Amino acid sequence: MDAMKVQSSRFGTIELSDDEVINFPAGLIGFPDETSFVMLRPRPDSPIAWLHSTQTSWFALPVVSAEALEADLGGISEATRAPVSVRVTSPSP
Repeated sequence: MDAMKVQSSRFGTIELSDDEVINFPAGLIGFPDETSFVMLRPRPDSPIAWLHSTQTSWFALPVVSAEALEADLGGISEATRAPVSVRVTSPSP
């Protein structure tokens, strides 16, 4: 495993290994050039994490797990459940 350093405008320099990188080969919807991310949870007790780009220091999206929202995942059993996160948005004032 190779280590890499990512500069973040929010969290400073982040050191991570290759297995922590989440790749979206086609990018995210609306951000086709952003293909490489890491999930950061600066406060372990918080339900909110950050899907942070490894390519762009200022690009990070707040996300929360469906489990933290107690969302009904349509009868998916515990044995087959995969991690699900949703992007968090806040209405503009």
